[in-house]
Amino acid sequence: RDSLLQATQAEMKLETFGDSAGVCTRWHRDHYLARTIVTYVGQASTEFAEDAGVGQWPLVRGDTDNVRIVRGAAFVRSAGVGNVLLIAPPLDSFARIAKAGAGLLAQLGIGPAANGRGLVHKSPEPSYYADGSVVRRLCLKVDFM
Repeated sequence: RDSLLQATQAEMKLETFGDSAGVCTRWHRDHYLARTIVTYVGQASTEFAEDAGVGQWPLVRGDTDNVRIVRGAAFVRSAGVGNVLLIAPPLDSFARIAKAGAGLLAQLGIGPAANGRGLVHKSPEPSYYADGSVVRRLCLKVDFM
């Protein structure tokens, strides 16, 4: 990907998430050249929206109402636990998902990613066990700058 070749730095983060503390539950767009995200443990993974379902004006002005930013569940996709989500925005912006156990370049699914503006995405809503305790997620993010 051209965006990866333009990067002069990369930052790797291994993070755990549970309840809403430190979790981006609002639809947003990052400003990195590219990002990879994989959720290793948990019941849900990063969600992303098809560009056709994104209200660009509410997103740009920083609206906090997710319903105004993404126009319904029909436009929402999930990377899936154990799969790699590659967000690489420039000229031919794509969200790419590699299935768990497959080589990243060997078996890629392609989805829309906002036509060069960056993929609109968010963390999933927290999940809970029957006893009320939160299901934690373990995620690895690599951001290219």
